[in-house]
Amino acid sequence: MKSKVLITVVVGVLLAACEHQPPVQETSNGQFSLTATSSSGYHGSRELAAQKANTYCGRSGQRATTTGLNDKAELGPNGEHSTTITFTCAAPVSHM
Repeated sequence: MKSKVLITVVVGVLLAACEHQPPVQETSNGQFSLTATSSSGYHGSRELAAQKANTYCGRSGQRATTTGLNDKAELGPNGEHSTTITFTCAAPVSHM
């Protein structure tokens, strides 16, 4: 009985963790895209998009290289701005 409860808790935690991952889509030729929303204007949504891209690439020890930004012209239902970023993941620049 305790093992069933433990398994249920572990699965719940894993599912909850997945919900916080950026919704990244692979587009083509090693490029990815994601959309970020912020109530801090386009500057805020662009910054958040770049952070999410770097988080995604950082899981494999890489960094995001932006290939494009697209700001949505319309505001969201709560007055928020949205930006879609396209990016690739590249090895970090090493300083010698």
